[in-house]
Amino acid sequence: MHFVTLVIGIWLLPKVNTLNCYECVPGTSETCTDTAKECPSPDNLCAAMTLVTYTGGSKDKEIKAKMCALARDCVEGSASFGSDKTVIVSECCTSELCNSQYVSEPKSIPNGKKCYSCEGQQCTKTLNCEGDQDYCIKSRSEAFASFSELNTFIFQ
Repeated sequence: MHFVTLVIGIWLLPKVNTLNCYECVPGTSETCTDTAKECPSPDNLCAAMTLVTYTGGSKDKEIKAKMCALARDCVEGSASFGSDKTVIVSECCTSELCNSQYVSEPKSIPNGKKCYSCEGQQCTKTLNCEGDQDYCIKSRSEAFASFSELNTFIFQ
């Protein structure tokens, strides 16, 4: 009898330690409905994430999602590519169905740091860093067969 109890306890142990989280991953319509889902692993947390892209200073796209996630997926950051910018924010939590609210995008406040940006072959324009952004990265890409473009990126 003790052996049967032990086997059932071991079999149920992983089920007891997994979280139930809301899941809402938008498809092509960019909308979705929250559904409760059992996370596949005891290592998962509940997460709410927002990804926003900007083009020419205007909000281009905003994607909001809820899901089970690993701790390493709970991130916040942004990158500016001249006139384009991408911001990702996520919040993770460790209790049942705790990801009921979406995450708001943080305010973009200039922090006083600047990076150079290029338009074509001219790299004299400056970008203002925002929030925790503190890295300037220089890269070269073959945008067209006839010439190379130099782009500067700001990363958090």
